[in-house]
Amino acid sequence: SLEYALGFHGLIPERVVEVTSITARKTRRISNPLGRFSYHHVMPAAFKGFRITKDENNLDVFLAEPEKAVVDFLYFRLAREPKRTASSPDIFEESFRFQNVDGLSERRLLNLASLYHNAGLIAIVKLFCKFRKDHARR
Repeated sequence: SLEYALGFHGLIPERVVEVTSITARKTRRISNPLGRFSYHHVMPAAFKGFRITKDENNLDVFLAEPEKAVVDFLYFRLAREPKRTASSPDIFEESFRFQNVDGLSERRLLNLASLYHNAGLIAIVKLFCKFRKDHARR
């Protein structure tokens, strides 16, 4: 999930080298010859929104759906860090460089955000939905 899945789905332009996973287990980071991997804990109720896909080695992996990757990103990068609270929809394009967001489902974004039981996250996701609508009009 997070930046890796956002890049995979074309929602950010950057190539991401660290694979970030969402887990119901303990948060941790691992580096080995295969790469850098980080695991971020979420409550089991929020552990939804993944599908099985093939990686570059044709192995099955669980990948966050586009809306899940966005919600996880907003939760871990904004909602949990009060100093970086989003106050304007411009932050999503200017600071985080979101793109190709037109196809995202507002309903799915809000449903996934509600699983976190975090009012700050829901407010940020609503702001993201405004950005998505404004972006679609361009």
